[in-house]
Amino acid sequence: RDDQQSTFWYLKAANQGNTYAQSVLAGVFGLGLGVTKDLQQGYFWSLLASAKGDKNATTLRDKLEEMLTPQQKASAQAQARNWKPMPASGSSPPSSRDSESASPANPHLNRQTRVSPTSTGSGFIVARGLIVTNHHVVNNCSRMSVNGTPAEQRASDARSDLALLGAAISGNPVSLRNQRVALGETVSVAGYPLRSLLSGFNVTTGNLSSMSGIGGNTQLIQITAPVQPGNSGGPVLDSAGNLIGVVVSKLDAIKAAKVTGDIAQNVNFAINANVLRSFLDANNVAYTSSNAERVLPTTAVAERAKFFTVLVECWQ
Repeated sequence: RDDQQSTFWYLKAANQGNTYAQSVLAGVFGLGLGVTKDLQQGYFWSLLASAKGDKNATTLRDKLEEMLTPQQKASAQAQARNWKPMPASGSSPPSSRDSESASPANPHLNRQTRVSPTSTGSGFIVARGLIVTNHHVVNNCSRMSVNGTPAEQRASDARSDLALLGAAISGNPVSLRNQRVALGETVSVAGYPLRSLLSGFNVTTGNLSSMSGIGGNTQLIQITAPVQPGNSGGPVLDSAGNLIGVVVSKLDAIKAAKVTGDIAQNVNFAINANVLRSFLDANNVAYTSSNAERVLPTTAVAERAKFFTVLVECWQ
């Protein structure tokens, strides 16, 4: 028995429009069968399956409705209305053996059969089952995982340094900010840096310090929020928790010191959200947009980020 592998295959079928798989996933997520319980995700799948006349899904849909807030119901209903089946992916899903290696939490494995990833990065959920990270994070990977779940590459662009992954994970997608950003805004960076030293999810804060990168590159923005190896591909968020950029790199302080004669501090870069929008549009991703909302405490932004920020692991 392998719950993660099972969910992977059901999601693959459900995303292509299979009613039975959608009904099963309504129970898997709604009841927490082998995965973390996610009532909203379960309700979403029950809406799709019940619309095709599945009686079990209809029964579960009615039960889940009573357990959700009006906002959660409205969000899931909107997702269901806009849902379209995905075409079958041309790449082969990971085998059971791949799944075991990519899932450190699998209790059936001994230490000798667990293989550490070659490298790690961060990413974020941008739509149901779809994750954005950097191209350089997943380039040349023979297999990948997202939060320990097998993942496959759907699209990648070396020029913008963006990649789109597919994985059978649950979570609330991030909202891309509609309004223009302004210099001096407070920003937060979420991710999984320095995996060999730090144990998990990490959030740092700073400001938007420039509207361009080195040499006036307008594809990038500059931030003062500290980033470390492993932050690449993670979200840069405004004070309302909306996405305004994708972490891509930090300035090499040693090289910069040789040129300037001084050690640069907190000079870090992120891909402009407008570049991300173009990448997602080109790949027909139905992402969510939002205007800047009321300012939230940093603790609240961090809490939001937990639900869409992911760990990306690569085996070469």
